[in-house]
Amino acid sequence: MLEAMSNGIPVIATNRGGISEALQFGEGAYILIKDVENIDEWNKAINTLFSDEGLYEILSSKARNVVKNFNTDRNINSFVTDLININKESVSSGKEIFQ
Repeated sequence: MLEAMSNGIPVIATNRGGISEALQFGEGAYILIKDVENIDEWNKAINTLFSDEGLYEILSSKARNVVKNFNTDRNINSFVTDLININKESVSSGKEIFQ
């Protein structure tokens, strides 16, 4: 996904599997499919992307910027911080997740 975006290819993505979190830096660098099983939603996203040249160019530029500004260290640090906070909450509730 990031490789495609680095080449200026806008992404049509789902909100599953962490994709939307990885793309949050794009602020519109992609079209998000909310219901992955809704064929009409996919068709609409694809048709919108390819029928609107201006939108394609905007998303293409934003896609490149997402990758340019993507910082692996910052993302890993954020992920680790989230895990630590989840563990603290689970310990305080008596339902420790990580040992």
